[in-house]
Amino acid sequence: MFQKIERSTTGEAIRNQVLAAISAGVLKPGQRVPTERELTEMFQVSRPALREGLKALVFSGILEQRGSLGTFVAESLNDSILSASIQLVPVRGAREAIEIIEARRGIECELARLAAVRRTDDDLAAMRNCLDRLADCEDDDPDRAILDFDFHSALGAAGHSGMLSSLQMSFGQKVLAVMRKAIYRPDAGKQGHREHVAIFNAVRNGQGELAARILNEHLVKLEDGVRNHMEKNSAFGSPLNSD
Repeated sequence: MFQKIERSTTGEAIRNQVLAAISAGVLKPGQRVPTERELTEMFQVSRPALREGLKALVFSGILEQRGSLGTFVAESLNDSILSASIQLVPVRGAREAIEIIEARRGIECELARLAAVRRTDDDLAAMRNCLDRLADCEDDDPDRAILDFDFHSALGAAGHSGMLSSLQMSFGQKVLAVMRKAIYRPDAGKQGHREHVAIFNAVRNGQGELAARILNEHLVKLEDGVRNHMEKNSAFGSPLNSD
């Protein structure tokens, strides 16, 4: 499966040094890193080798390229590192698919409580927009999972909790994977939409506990549907009862 590693590549060595500088606090979130010319002199490498070393850090969101302004350490550094580490590994089996929904219940229900207190008019407009798009979406529409995800993301954003929102979004691609592969119960789309509307109304009316309760019930139903399907099928590589 693997081959012997003779030595680190130049790109890997550059990445490791940049990460070490961030870890040591020499480079801080939001700080501009030295220019390409300065970095090539510091590392004593060519520009192509430097760009190769920085590319993976930009791709993972740890560094941000801002055009003519240069390259910066991401402001949301913790979010980037957390998301990159979680999203790197795909959903590995039926058991993890269930655990993802369990994690959503813990995170999103608290965000719903907070959203009922902290939501702004713009937050409500964003949630309403998602609901309107979902209302026009058929159950078998391939975009339904994305629209459903967008509503939950807008709800999470309305909670205005940086850490909880980071946790919610760090599971983003895995949540979508579960949504896309799961087979829902008959009329689940219509029932799910009614529950989304009820959550929205509770948040709009400042009823945090009600919003959290409806959302928890909504996710429990999703979990039950996924569990029932996966007990007999192998949507994520192995049936649930063989994990």
